[in-house]
Amino acid sequence: MKGLSLSFKNTFPMRVQQNPIGITFLSLSATNLVAWYDMSDASTMFTGPTLSGAATNGQRIRSVNNKAYDGNGASSTSLNSYIAQPNASTALQPVWTAPTITDPGYLTFGNREYLQSLITVGNVSTGKMGGVTLNHENHTISVVLRNDTVADSSDAFYFGYQNAARRLALFGLEADDDQAHYWPTYAAIDIDSGTAFGGGIESWTIVMGEATSGGADVRQVKIYRNGVLVTTSTVDYSAEDKDLTANSVQVSFDLGRSPGSANQLNGRMYEFLQWDKALSDVQLDQLNTYYGVKYGIS
Repeated sequence: MKGLSLSFKNTFPMRVQQNPIGITFLSLSATNLVAWYDMSDASTMFTGPTLSGAATNGQRIRSVNNKAYDGNGASSTSLNSYIAQPNASTALQPVWTAPTITDPGYLTFGNREYLQSLITVGNVSTGKMGGVTLNHENHTISVVLRNDTVADSSDAFYFGYQNAARRLALFGLEADDDQAHYWPTYAAIDIDSGTAFGGGIESWTIVMGEATSGGADVRQVKIYRNGVLVTTSTVDYSAEDKDLTANSVQVSFDLGRSPGSANQLNGRMYEFLQWDKALSDVQLDQLNTYYGVKYGIS
């Protein structure tokens, strides 16, 4: 129509969907994605111990590639290069369910299966499991899982870290209250989320510290379930930091259990993510959008 001038004004904020790598760039400070285990990605699932033997639906998995390693941090900052089952026994290897149009892929753990990284398994270099220190004032860990045992008579662990002094940092189910707990050091200090596992697909994110332009340490640990803040601790946990870079056979990262534990995850693991900095509120929003689109978590 002649003489008619139209102008469009963006009156609504635009939300761009990010994958975990993209979230890294929305940071106030230099942030590295150090671990990304994506059970929906068939190219990362293997039946052999060293990323050999491409897996198909229903097979036992012996190694999983860390998508955050090659080209997204590499050995200088990655948690490790891959995670594996060191034992050849199939009873200890989780079962992979390939993704479908209606269901994302996942690994099934039946309270005995687990995957692990050591200085000789999935290590980033000789004598070095990874290039990360678990800093309780500047770090982020996030996991998507389904817990099939929401109440238990013993503590059950879903992932854990061990340093050279065999001190453990763990996440899982605390038996006394049947709620999700994070232990900066197991048996000594724990953070109670005050929230039980729901038995369905859910995300749990632990943000240690606060994203700042100066990268300054902040004594603050927040736990989120499905993107909702459930607890905040302001206790000083800096003495519980775990150096995972040491040349020691004791250093390890475990998925599906804690090192040496008898009570493990009974359920499904969909995705595991870790950053070497505290994610900002904007990054958390993007992470939860990613989870919402991929897993239907609201």
